[in-house]
This record gives sequence, C-alpha cells and structure tokens, in this order.
Amino acid sequence: ISIDDVISKGVVAKINRENNPDVFNFTFLIDALTTTTDTTATTSAPMNINVGSLDITDWKLNYSDAYLGTDINLILGQLDIDVSEFDLNSMKFSLDDFKLSNTQLQYVQSHEFPITEDTTSTALPHIEVEDFNVNNVNITYNSQPGGLQTQLKLGTIELTEILADVSKNRYETDDLVLHDSEIDVKLRSEETKITTTNTAEFEWPEFIIAANDIDLAQNTFSYSINGKQQSTESFNPNASKIEELQLLAQNLEYRPEQFNLDVSKFSFSEPNGIHLNQLAFKAGLNNTKASLSDVVFQINNSSANADLNVQFNSLKDALENPEKSTLTANIADLNLELGDLLNI
Repeated sequence: ISIDDVISKGVVAKINRENNPDVFNFTFLIDALTTTTDTTATTSAPMNINVGSLDITDWKLNYSDAYLGTDINLILGQLDIDVSEFDLNSMKFSLDDFKLSNTQLQYVQSHEFPITEDTTSTALPHIEVEDFNVNNVNITYNSQPGGLQTQLKLGTIELTEILADVSKNRYETDDLVLHDSEIDVKLRSEETKITTTNTAEFEWPEFIIAANDIDLAQNTFSYSINGKQQSTESFNPNASKIEELQLLAQNLEYRPEQFNLDVSKFSFSEPNGIHLNQLAFKAGLNNTKASLSDVVFQINNSSANADLNVQFNSLKDALENPEKSTLTANIADLNLELGDLLNI
C-alpha cells in the first residue's frame, strides 16, 4: 500500500464506545460490509506500507470511550509531515519534516484502564526526525485516577536531528528550542506515613540523552500540590510560579556513569520577589567525581563566583555515606544580602 501526497481539509469525526469493548458507534457499518470470517489458518507475508507527504488542515475529532474511561477532543489547525521511511515490521520511522500549528488537544482520563491479558509483544520504535516544529499548540491533560492536571500552552518548539531509539533508551537532538510557552501542573496526592527506613540502592538510569544546543526563552512554569496557593511573601514548595524562564545550554550528555552540561545563561523570576539574574556553570559527573566549574551566580542583590569539586569512591557510596566524600571549594567575590536569604 502506498500513501503519498495526501491533502485533507475539514474532516469531522465522532467516535464513541460504551462499556462493551467490542462495540463502537461505527461497528454496524463494518458488520454490514464484511462477510463471515473464515477461521482457516492461513500464512501471509507482512503488509508493506509506504507513506510520503501528508497535509492535514482543519480537522475536528472527538473520541469518547466509556470502557477505557477516555475522552479526547482534537481541533487540528495544520499538520504537515514528510515521511522518508515507514516500516511497521521493524518499527522504524524517519521523517524529513514534522510541522504542527494552531491546534488544541484535550485529554481526560476518568478511571484506570481495565486490566487485560494481552501478551502480544511488538518491536519498540526507532524514530528519526530531521526537523520538528510546533507553533501555537494548547494541550490539556486531566488524569483523575492519577491526580494530575496539566495545561500546556506551547508557543514555539523546534528540534533538529532527533533520534529516539526506544529499545536502547537512547534520545538525542541537535537543537532544542522552547519559546513563549506556559506550563501549569496541578498535583493531587495523599499524605502517607513512612513505615520503613529501607531505601532502594542507587543505580545509574539506563538512558542515553544528548543535546548540542538548548535555548529556552520567555517561558512560564507553575505548579501546585493539593490545591495550595502561591505566596507573594515567601517561597512555597507546594505552590510556585516561575516566570521569564531562560536557559542557554550546550553539550548536554548523559549515559550511565557520565553526565556533562554547560550552562551559559539561566534566569527566572518568581512573584514572591526572587529574581535569579544569572546562573552559569560547567557541570560534570562520573562515578568518582562531581564538579561545578566557572560558576557565576547572581540572585537579587547577592552574587558569587565559585568552583566546586567532590571526590568519592563511587556515586552510590557518596549518596549512602556523604561524610566520606572530599569537597574542594573555591569561592570568590562573595556578596550576600540578608534580605535575599530571608526571602528564599
């Protein structure tokens, strides 16, 4: 099957399913157009599907599923995709371009997914995208069983040379840009009493993450836990808002026993009067050493320059027995304002 140069505009679709997992609102059409199923076992070669360019405009989709407890509403403004490889058998996909703009998505999960006994296994995807662009996209996610509400107002997202190899937990991009966006997270959790002092031993997460250049500008991030309100007088760890968030960073690299990140600019402000004017550093971490070099720190009227190094036998040992680590610190041009410390 070959699908190429698809142009679609103005599609409206409403799909729903009640508590019967086998019946959708369009099932009667399928039943009318199909013949009796032949149960004779047959062997056939996997179907090959080729996908080229897709141009989708002004779609409105509604999916309501009482069985899964899922409601999805999508108002899609513009979606352009240019596919260079589409292999369902090996789950390998390559895109030259992915552009999404002027779109609204609402996802509501009202209850836990039903437990199934499906033991089918499939290959994990390998995805490459040369250019990824998102502009003016609003996403609302509400998980009632998970106690999570998220509102994303995405102004501009740009990524280049994306690699997502899920089977190897490898995720890389050349450039990562996030501008003019707002992220609001509301969490609901029940307080639990700690009944044991046993903690899991530290293990380096089995991921590979890399980004050459990171550019975040004019972003707002807010969160609250259990309906707590933000304070304009002091920092509240259960409800906070960070405005004018900016981050310029290079050479982000993580793999087990290795982490590096260079930050040339990190700044934000908070309504309670905290203004981080500048934070810059070069960070390195491996299994025997952690370092922060060329640190420049300016918050409100306080500032400092520093170099920090910590030596240890292993990171696991340092977390369990921090007193056995060796800290070397070189702090220069230290200027602390008492009012800044009290405000924090």
